[in-house]
Formats: sequence, structure tokens, C-alpha cells
Amino acid sequence: MNRIQLTTIGYSSAFPNDVLAECKVKGIKTIVDIRSIPYGRRKQWNRDELEKTCESFEINYVYRGKSLGFPREFWSVADWRGKYCELVEKDIEKIVADLKSQEQPIALLCVEKDYEECHRSVLAKAIQKFDPEIECVDFVCNVVKKPKNDQKMDSFF
Repeated sequence: MNRIQLTTIGYSSAFPNDVLAECKVKGIKTIVDIRSIPYGRRKQWNRDELEKTCESFEINYVYRGKSLGFPREFWSVADWRGKYCELVEKDIEKIVADLKSQEQPIALLCVEKDYEECHRSVLAKAIQKFDPEIECVDFVCNVVKKPKNDQKMDSFF
């Protein structure tokens, strides 16, 4: 039986090359993109571009935003965590089986930097509840980059 080795990433304002270089260092083999809308403010985060960039880092890219993304109808719901949790728990066996079928370790990818303010935290907790042996880590990485135009560079893991 395959075990899930799970981490999560909120890339915020980081660049894909920086994020994927750190993933490579941390041994991540598969990025599971859980953005419901797989496009970013930077075109490098658009699904097709990201898939190519992952390939260049020899990291698998899997898009699961249609099944694991945060539904638009929950965006303005006060109890969005509860609603999303209900949605995930309905299909948790299928979700875990799919994640176990991916090359490990995997990272769930979304744009929101703050783990607790992102649906990936709800998803990760639901997965852990279903299988308590699964450890999930949300990496915080302090990569030092010289900001362009005096802009602050956020950490991205």
C-alpha cells in the first residue's frame, strides 16, 4: 500500500522557478495543482506554462482543481471551511486513492500564502482525519531574493 507523503505550498508572489527549485531540494516528485482557476497574475503560473516548468525540473504536474479546487460559490460564505470540508469528505476515499497513485512525495499547490486561510489546509486536515498516518507539512521557506524595484519578496512555502 502506497503512503502519502504530503506537503502544501502557497506560492503567493513567488516565481515558479524559485518554488520548483525549492521543491526539488525538498525532494517533491509531484505537484498537485488544486487551484480552481489555474491561472495566475504572472503568466508563468498559468497551467500550461507551469506544467512545462515542472517538466524542466523533472517534477510531475497534476491538475486537480476541478475536483479539489475551492468552488466559486463558497467565496463569500462565512463558514467556507465547513462547506468545503463537507464537499471533500464526500469523496475522501477517492481523493486519498488518487493522491496515493501519484509519485511521492507530493505537494498540494495553491496561490494563498497563509495555510490557515487557504482551502488546502481544510483538504490536508480531511486527508489526515481519514488516514491519521499521513503527515502533512506546510513548508515556510525563507529564500532570500533581491526584490526588484524595492518590492518586498514574500516567502513562498
